[in-house]
Amino acid sequence: MRHQDFFDMTNESIRRITRYATQISEQFTSGANRKEEYRKLCETFLSCSNLKEAHCLSAVVFGVEKPMHLKGDFQKTTDSINAGIYEEPPCALELAPRIREYREKAERSFIRDYTEEKEQAKKEEMEKQEKEQLMMDSFLKNGEIHFNKLPVLEKSARNILLRWLARALEGDGMGKTGDGRVYYVENPGTKERCIVNCQDGSFEMPAFVLCFEEEKICEYTGRTDE
Repeated sequence: MRHQDFFDMTNESIRRITRYATQISEQFTSGANRKEEYRKLCETFLSCSNLKEAHCLSAVVFGVEKPMHLKGDFQKTTDSINAGIYEEPPCALELAPRIREYREKAERSFIRDYTEEKEQAKKEEMEKQEKEQLMMDSFLKNGEIHFNKLPVLEKSARNILLRWLARALEGDGMGKTGDGRVYYVENPGTKERCIVNCQDGSFEMPAFVLCFEEEKICEYTGRTDE
């Protein structure tokens, strides 16, 4: 290393240490300096003879050299040209900094207790299931549901019956309802057709029969109850 380079590095280190020492000293003395400044400023305001003189002093001390003029749809309280700015009510404007890193603060959301709503929904669902169960039971005649003998169906009843039928036909011809009852399609290969009438329309389908009789289920599956 050359002698000049070593000399420059030493001078740079000295300058940094001196600068850091000055900054630390200013941190300890800035509070005392400002305290004296604030005391002198208060004394200057107290020496003002009237409010107008205090306003002028405030404009010099706290005012800006080049004030900004804001344009907007502000509500005027008076049209008098003699009214001063101190007679007008203050107007609050929310300004956002023009920097990339700025992000608006997200509102905090609290976890809401939905216990009451859940209980109400559970109650309504149980009442709905009970109503549908009573409706399905009304279609049973001697443990069987004949699609060619059904009355005019509501949309919910049609969906349930078709869901039961599809579940049995897609499997081994048997299925189970939501309340645990087992059923099977008695005539899966029938060629007979029927018209099923619903409140929102009618459709044609094979005249299937769903059987819920326990004896016939045991006979169909080859099982016997001991």
